[in-house]
Amino acid sequence: MTQPPPPDPGTGYPQPPAGYPAYPPPQPYLAPGPPPDPKLAPRRSSRLPWVLGGAAVFAALLCLAGALAVGSWLWTAREEGGGGVPLIAEATEATAAPPATGAEVETWLEIPASPVSSEPTLRSTGNGPSTLVAFVNDRSEPVIVSWLDPNGQRVEYQRLAPGASYVQPTYVGHPWVVSTADGTAIAVFQPVAQPGRAVIR
Repeated sequence: MTQPPPPDPGTGYPQPPAGYPAYPPPQPYLAPGPPPDPKLAPRRSSRLPWVLGGAAVFAALLCLAGALAVGSWLWTAREEGGGGVPLIAEATEATAAPPATGAEVETWLEIPASPVSSEPTLRSTGNGPSTLVAFVNDRSEPVIVSWLDPNGQRVEYQRLAPGASYVQPTYVGHPWVVSTADGTAIAVFQPVAQPGRAVIR
């Protein structure tokens, strides 16, 4: 039975058999350390949060500027005599319609008159559908046809002689008042979607 070679006197480890190279010296044992803490690991800086934050601030400033511009425009538009664009178009700015003939007007339905006591509460409240109203003066005295603006003030549009008539372009939601020459209200008419006749009796 073959005996193992004697241990190396320098290291105490067995020697290789004859004819084989010497064993490499043993390496010191290193105990594994604790795993690295992910919280302490260096983080790679990113510019994305800065880019997104800058874009959000820019969008907020843009919205604020737009809101201020719209508010300024609305305020100017509401001022009397201001240079702003009116919020409610004048009654005569209704969509142009072909002139109506007398025979055609006779076929229009008559618009019932509202009580004159309702005039103080009436206002033009926006531009509804455009329409036509034929004012017919059946009285023996001249009358004044006036539009009620958004403030409820009369705006004179036409003076009708006895027996006269005319066709007024207007909008649904724009009331009209007919009065005598001294301003006494006779009737109030509210336009409807279809062309109609406002007979002043």
